[in-house]
Amino acid sequence: MTVVKLTVESPPDVDLTLNWDKIVDPIPETYSFTLLDPQSDGEIDLAATSEYSFHSNGTRKLIVRVTSGEESITTGSVPSVFGLSSLYPNPFNPSTTISYSLDRSGCTRVDVLDVSGRLWTRLVDESQAAGRYSITWDAGTAPAGVYLIRLTDGAGRMEVKKVVLMK
Repeated sequence: MTVVKLTVESPPDVDLTLNWDKIVDPIPETYSFTLLDPQSDGEIDLAATSEYSFHSNGTRKLIVRVTSGEESITTGSVPSVFGLSSLYPNPFNPSTTISYSLDRSGCTRVDVLDVSGRLWTRLVDESQAAGRYSITWDAGTAPAGVYLIRLTDGAGRMEVKKVVLMK
């Protein structure tokens, strides 16, 4: 699966229409092209239509997802759970990879907190399509110690895991 993030900037309080050329051959019919609008929960088949209209209040984040039939069959297009999958390595120095799954599209945050719950850094703060993601935290300037990785979504769901930075 390939995901392309788009940001549409406009004056506030306007109606916009995006237009594109109809998708035609030689693209294999096993491929799907989907426009996701997390703000309205819209999901548009780009091959079936050539425009999308919406009301904008200034900035709108959209996602284009391209999936081949083989990917859908072998890996599944949408995870069935929300949560942090793994933190590897843990303990780590100087970086660790944080893997997580989103079972639906929407606003996503991945934060690093110190043990008292104070925000150390925000690694992700954007609208993301349902899927599996990995991000690397380079903790080069952080002091050694225990940190909490917090994943939250727009529905208020949250998961926290502990990670140890050794220097």
